[in-house]
Amino acid sequence: VAEIEDAARKWIATTASLLHETPYYTNGGAMTEDIGPMHEVEWWKVRQARCDVLAQQLAGTGCVGGIHGLTLAKAPVLSEWQRMESDLAEALGEAKENTKYLNSLAKYFDVLYGGPLSGIAAALPSLMGHLQLMYSVSRYFSASGCGGKAAQLREERMTRLINLFSNRLIITCKDTLMQPGKLWAQASTEDGLTSLIERLRDCQQVRQVYKAEYEKIQEKLAAQPSLPQLDFPERLVFGKIDLFCRRVDKLVDIFATMAQYKRLAESNIDGIEQITTRFTEILESLKKNTTLGHGGGEAARGASGDLLDYTRPQFDKEYNVFCKHITDLESVLQVFINSRFEHIASTDLA
Repeated sequence: VAEIEDAARKWIATTASLLHETPYYTNGGAMTEDIGPMHEVEWWKVRQARCDVLAQQLAGTGCVGGIHGLTLAKAPVLSEWQRMESDLAEALGEAKENTKYLNSLAKYFDVLYGGPLSGIAAALPSLMGHLQLMYSVSRYFSASGCGGKAAQLREERMTRLINLFSNRLIITCKDTLMQPGKLWAQASTEDGLTSLIERLRDCQQVRQVYKAEYEKIQEKLAAQPSLPQLDFPERLVFGKIDLFCRRVDKLVDIFATMAQYKRLAESNIDGIEQITTRFTEILESLKKNTTLGHGGGEAARGASGDLLDYTRPQFDKEYNVFCKHITDLESVLQVFINSRFEHIASTDLA
């Protein structure tokens, strides 16, 4: 009996270790941007498979016979074994249900993981509605009907899932923007600049639709207070995508200004060269300081070289300098325009 009891305790420890596992990609609560919803789906599939294998092993003839012997001997470990069996059954049921609900989201993965941004924007209303339904009816992603740590765990789980979709939107936006090459290189031609600005604005649209659909669901649920409410902190849900789109907003401003001064340079207005030349100097300074770190050289390359890396503050400093120079240049441009009109008016009077 002692040997059987020792073996039972080892099984209990093995099962407890499995049941206490958390998704590897959470990294103690923090997730890197490259982690998306597909990771969540795969984690629950693997968890279901592992729980299922363990449950089958425990239901095998050897285990059943051993537990029967412990029952006859009224071994103290028996109560622990029964709790373990109950916990394993609950974990297996949880994994099966979560896998089922998450698999129902797979139809959105094709567009999220490689579709055009316009397709993503079009799919977001349906996706967000699906997430809301899942949060309302799923036993393990909804805090409805439970309290305390269980409710907190399920809210954290749903927040994480939405955050994973936010991650995927950022990655797809970045891939779409970078697919033709580095941003400065794309902006070097008229067609490339026009296309780049359009795609940057598509990224803005994706974020606007994403947030608008989330807010629509919040309003809908607010009218049904008996249902679980999507009242997660916006910082957790939209924090990263908001930061990313703030960077996108600044890039739209830079490249739209670049397009404006390109058109001005092509206007053949007498005397405009001084202004467009000054703009070129401002732009080249911005390029240099966002391609090489202030230290210069290969060691610094990349320190601020990724224009889409919203986690690095160096770009924001350089953008503010750029804006100040452009404000000063626009004042000079206004004086130039006024002087041209005065010249035209004097000519007409003559």
